[in-house]
Amino acid sequence: MQTAIPPQTRSRRLDGVYFPALALFLAALAIRLVCSPIVPLHPDEIFHILTATSWSDDGSYRLGDGSYTRGWIYTVMAGESFHAFGHVSVFLARLPAILAGALVVPVIFVWISRSADRTAGWISALLVCCTELMIRTSDFARFYSLQALLVTAAAAMIYAYLLHPSRRRAWVPVLALACLALAAQLQITTIVAAGAIGIFVVLFLATRPQTRALLADAKMRRLAFALLVLAAAAGAVVVYLGLPRLLEAEPWAEKHKYNYLFYHVLLSRDYRLFWYLMPLAAFAALARYPRLTAYCLALWLIPLFVHSFGGMKADRYISYAFTFFLTFWGIALACALPWLKTAVVRTLDCLQEACAVPLGERIRAVLVPAILVFCALSVIAVNKLLVDSPKLIAKGMVHFVHAPAGIFRNPPDPEWDRGLAAIRRDLDGGAVLVGVDELRTTLYLQTPNFGMYLPPAPVTFERNGFTIDKRNGRPVIENVEDLERVFSCLPRGVLLIPARRWEQYGFLDEPMARFITARTKPGPPRIPGFYIYRWQHPVNRQGCEAVRKEARLHSRSAPLEN
Repeated sequence: MQTAIPPQTRSRRLDGVYFPALALFLAALAIRLVCSPIVPLHPDEIFHILTATSWSDDGSYRLGDGSYTRGWIYTVMAGESFHAFGHVSVFLARLPAILAGALVVPVIFVWISRSADRTAGWISALLVCCTELMIRTSDFARFYSLQALLVTAAAAMIYAYLLHPSRRRAWVPVLALACLALAAQLQITTIVAAGAIGIFVVLFLATRPQTRALLADAKMRRLAFALLVLAAAAGAVVVYLGLPRLLEAEPWAEKHKYNYLFYHVLLSRDYRLFWYLMPLAAFAALARYPRLTAYCLALWLIPLFVHSFGGMKADRYISYAFTFFLTFWGIALACALPWLKTAVVRTLDCLQEACAVPLGERIRAVLVPAILVFCALSVIAVNKLLVDSPKLIAKGMVHFVHAPAGIFRNPPDPEWDRGLAAIRRDLDGGAVLVGVDELRTTLYLQTPNFGMYLPPAPVTFERNGFTIDKRNGRPVIENVEDLERVFSCLPRGVLLIPARRWEQYGFLDEPMARFITARTKPGPPRIPGFYIYRWQHPVNRQGCEAVRKEARLHSRSAPLEN
């Protein structure tokens, strides 16, 4: 039975929906703000931090000697944040993501409260508000939470319009399509969400009596068939163009490229009860809200299936769809709550009869909610990351209580927070810098003269015998032969290698490690978590013009200030 609130009664029955929505937004915002300083910096965030700095300075997308335009909308938002506050920091770069992630919560609450009931709205919104993955993708200076907000808003608008179409509200689907287009600019995987919405819309319309009445006419059947063929052709073109991008994987992600059970293993480990009991929960939710439940399941399972066959795999890549997984569970738990409450009351009645222990109304008024809360805690305890969520929030609150101003400080990055002064002196003295972790090297020191990693093929080109990374415009040392050219032509240099990248495929493999230990000297300084190697020797400059040319930096970035 579908019990969505009709539009004519909605204004009377949901006058108060926006006040709880505002409270939920403020709670979600507070949680994300206090957790931001303790969420470690991710290398991908540095792309936007550095490029947003250029946007704030001169309106460009400059990154070193190159240009980084992926997710440029987020870069502009972060750059405007820097410009507005007159300062560059990780917190300000994360601020647009924090706001977007907090806004997802009231959107879910209003949508589910209108389409189902207030209890389902509260449970869904609280799950989205407090789940560790949703907090972490909000405290991430990248476009994932903004994509989730746009996809969620578009999905909610399209669903509401399908149930209550109106010529006066024709702007609603137009706005929803604009949100999807904007989200697709941020992350191309939005096409998967758009496809899931499209499949639901087609099936929904196909089951409507009005549609069957229209299709009674032969002309309308031919028109409908033509539209379906056109949609199928457009879908085939999108699949043809997007499939290579979906299947490709960067060198560091190759190990999971063909692991088609990656997300099953992840969900089995981190959300065990929610994942395994999903079929049972679906029966409860479908029995009461069939359309809404089917919609949420389509927006969760279709992207999950597609991403399972993608080359790049990580939990953040499915965060936009994970919102609908949590929403589905909010609906399912709201449907199960009356049954569970009745079961608890009947159990207490049986206990009273069997033990002849009188349970007054006051005792029952305490016991029933207490048992329900215990059941909720039991559910949370079985799901690993639902347990980690209150831990993360509590840790953030403790950090905030001890140092309220710490909310604006950069998150700790222990390896890079110490011992770099000596390396800066070397660079000031003219040494060439080879950085294995080129993003953090750029953020904390300067743009490296040479990188040492395997960049994705689509962002590279060849120049002077080196592979050039278009994103930062710098040459990349990919093998021993490249290392030999650099060592033979440049008299002085420093290799800065995080220990976790030593002999790691995609960065510094075993043959390169053997070459470095044979041809260079370790340290000083001795910095925990790093291998630092130096070389200084006379060179024959003949035939080295190309290498020396590539070693020159055309722009130097200022290190991030703490």
